[in-house]
Amino acid sequence: MCRSGFFLPILIPITHEVGERASRGSRAPTVAVVSQPQPVPIILNSLRDSPGFVHCPHCLELVTSNVTYVAGRTAADLTILLCFRLFCGFCLIPLCMRGLQDAHHSCPQCGKKLYIYER
Repeated sequence: MCRSGFFLPILIPITHEVGERASRGSRAPTVAVVSQPQPVPIILNSLRDSPGFVHCPHCLELVTSNVTYVAGRTAADLTILLCFRLFCGFCLIPLCMRGLQDAHHSCPQCGKKLYIYER
């Protein structure tokens, strides 16, 4: 037992192989096979600004979408609004902000557009 009151586990290595019988007539240890659950594809309409695991309607493959960011209407509207208040190109800052850009999702297999998430 350690100072905090918790017991520390003791690891004992197994020295015999799975198919080999251990001494004194005991059985061989059982092997547990653990499998990971398969990922579930999401609906195209629920894609946001990050890549998602989807079913491509064009090539019928399960893929993780590629995302490219393009300045959309929100960034353009904010740029026009700031143009009246700021000087020296500072009004162009919203065009460079990823949080104001639209996310264009495309399939990495066939290259066709899957969905456009507009802000």
